[in-house]
Amino acid sequence: TPPNLTNAERTGGFAPLVPRYLEGPAAGARVMGVPCLESDLEYYLPAGGFIRCSPDGSDLADVIDAAESDPDWEAQRITTRDRVVREHSWERRGRQIYDNLASLA
Repeated sequence: TPPNLTNAERTGGFAPLVPRYLEGPAAGARVMGVPCLESDLEYYLPAGGFIRCSPDGSDLADVIDAAESDPDWEAQRITTRDRVVREHSWERRGRQIYDNLASLA
């Protein structure tokens, strides 16, 4: 659950994309829950890379059943894993920082 749902007063309603949204997919898991900022999530994860459920988990059984009955479930899991590992690794981030700094010289 993003922090804006559990403590909106503290966060001012802000729900950032934090590493936990990428750690599970990098390990090959499908992330399930309440998304952070939709625009961030859609930018970083491919379609189907995040399984949405209600904040209180009241629809969790139905959401899991629907996800598992989806014929594209496994392909989405693999696509998400591969994209996160390729695009959001520490190596890639380090390379981007280095390239940006090198372009200033």
